[in-house]
Amino acid sequence: MKSISRRPWSTLSYLLAGTLLSMPVQAQEQERREVEDIVVTATKREESIQKTSIAITALSNVQLTERAITSALELNNAVPNLLASPTGSSSPGSVSFNIRGIGQVDFITTTEPGVGVYLDGVYLARTIGASIELADIERVEVLRGPQGTLFGRNATGGAVSIVTKKPSFSGLSGEANVSFSAWTDDWRPTLSGRASFNVPLSDKVAARFNVLSKISQGWGKNNAPGTGEGLGEQAMVAGRAAFLVEASDAWDIILTADISSNRGTIAPMAGIRGPAITSENPLNVALSAPTYDDMDSYGLSATIEGRIGDSINLRSITAYRHQDGRLGQDSDGTVLAVIDQGVDYRQHQFSQEVQLYGDAFESLKWLLGGYYFYEKGTFLTRGMIAFTPVDIDTYNDTKSYAAFGNLTFSVMDGFNLIGGFRYSHEEKFLNAETRFGGIPIVPASDNSKTFSKPTFKAGFELFPTYGTMVYGSFSQGFRSGGFNGRPFSPADLAPFSEETNNSYELGFKADLFDRSLRLNGAVFHSKYRNIQLTVAKPDPVIGVIVVTDNAGVAKLPGAEAEFQWIVSNQLNVYGSVGYLDNNGLKPKAGYTLPGDTLPLSSRWNTTLGFSLTVPMSGLQGKFSADWNYRSGYFQSIDNSPLIQQDGFHLLNARLSLSTSGRDDWEVMLFAKNLTNKQYRVFGQDSGSQFGFPVAVVTLGQPREIGVSARFRF
Repeated sequence: MKSISRRPWSTLSYLLAGTLLSMPVQAQEQERREVEDIVVTATKREESIQKTSIAITALSNVQLTERAITSALELNNAVPNLLASPTGSSSPGSVSFNIRGIGQVDFITTTEPGVGVYLDGVYLARTIGASIELADIERVEVLRGPQGTLFGRNATGGAVSIVTKKPSFSGLSGEANVSFSAWTDDWRPTLSGRASFNVPLSDKVAARFNVLSKISQGWGKNNAPGTGEGLGEQAMVAGRAAFLVEASDAWDIILTADISSNRGTIAPMAGIRGPAITSENPLNVALSAPTYDDMDSYGLSATIEGRIGDSINLRSITAYRHQDGRLGQDSDGTVLAVIDQGVDYRQHQFSQEVQLYGDAFESLKWLLGGYYFYEKGTFLTRGMIAFTPVDIDTYNDTKSYAAFGNLTFSVMDGFNLIGGFRYSHEEKFLNAETRFGGIPIVPASDNSKTFSKPTFKAGFELFPTYGTMVYGSFSQGFRSGGFNGRPFSPADLAPFSEETNNSYELGFKADLFDRSLRLNGAVFHSKYRNIQLTVAKPDPVIGVIVVTDNAGVAKLPGAEAEFQWIVSNQLNVYGSVGYLDNNGLKPKAGYTLPGDTLPLSSRWNTTLGFSLTVPMSGLQGKFSADWNYRSGYFQSIDNSPLIQQDGFHLLNARLSLSTSGRDDWEVMLFAKNLTNKQYRVFGQDSGSQFGFPVAVVTLGQPREIGVSARFRF
């Protein structure tokens, strides 16, 4: 791919300079607003983000709306040291989060994500279906670094917590949003609608309902003979209902049910021959594999919270989730059936989490928790390798038990010590069978393995002045081992072990100049050991197979910073920068790795944006834009130059008109990827085992221009 300018600040600098020069003098003389004080629950207590000793980015509903962030994939443009991609499934409805170099690109049900995704406190085990449309959201919290002493399921790299709006007794209210847009390459349209309603049913029961519908013709086309179908298509409908029950003055119950259905096609996948994409228009390709991407899912949860006596609180989260679907993949990106597959999958999970927390001795905050998780997965692969049919039937179960705790002790005014612990115990079961050319090469067999690990956290909090905090921490993350879900010989059924991450972090948070400027930052050093790597390796029968094993260790130092500056009542400027030294991957004894860099992790990612509000008579106009730069990164562990992504810029802009003060309605024009940058969001290079290169890349969305209208009552 062609290299681009390395002066990433210039484009937005000109925009911002022009904006500042055009501001009326009287606007600059008005009293400045303060930076929004977002209350988060990262520590399982409600507290200001500025008093939370975790590297965390929190985006409120207002910020999500202002930046036109409508899906979890678009968090890429708002969080330092995070990269979100649609995983190896190439499904627009899936997402893989990588934080500080740690994540998981495979979507088979036998793997565990390196970054935990939570919806209202419920852990989502699968990356397929995790790209939640961000409708009726109160806030999104992205926590960087290991999270185990406060969250039910351990997370090696971090956690993404999505919090929806809760029912309230404040009266009947609602919101509706309609959006129409098109990708400008061939003007394929997308139409979406969202609506939410809050309904008090009595003085003790309130309900909130949310519905979503989206129809998209995608941003690519399959030109294989007899197809002509769009790629990236979606026909989705989803709904959620939540009920708040005030059982007593001390106890609340929230019951939630959600359901979604999607019928569509995978994102455009282009074959690679040498460094160039093999199509005059890389969004119009020719694929031999089926391109369907269908999924149905639903979930139920009950959260009970209340007080036991004067100083003890209890929270219980009980949840069940189910999903099943199918998708096709063409891993060679051509009309030839070199590496094609169709996958039918089904997964359901049950989880129970109990937290006890409170205060003691006027100087101690404590939390104790217990967690149980059960998952059952089915992953049926019907594929072609070198024009030969391959069938793999994979069935897996997981049982997970954990106990965890966290203590914050106030040594003196303005100085706290933190300690945490966790003990995890997991039981994995696998039954897998593989047939190659109709001949069984791995007979069905039962396999099981148990993994256990204690992990710890220690740290401090220092508040030197009002509005500032300095913190330091040592934390451990743990991801349990498991089995290869795609065995091509009985030896491939050998289990792989757990991996760990020992992370050291020193950070600060500061609200300055009467809270008109917020500046947060952190430096960190992660020792990532026994890394579970999904790698392709030669096989004497098949040619190439994909397995997971503990093949490497890595040291991952880095830094990140975020700021928000309320220049005036009219102008808000924000930005972030993330740095990761991701060249420390080394093979373990007995392994050979083709590179020294973990996949889907760039050295630099930066964001700079602003919003300018122009008051009018009873109305207000707003112009906002954000520029995002990400340095080059590899798509897979083999560090293949064929599929790597060079550094690139993305520019987004919005122009809106709304009522002033009341926020009754808003009309917005928006443009995403304004410069129509072509970039890759995933890739796979299967090497030259078949006598010629076989590689494929999944392409990101081109320029999208649209209009949305929002109404509230």
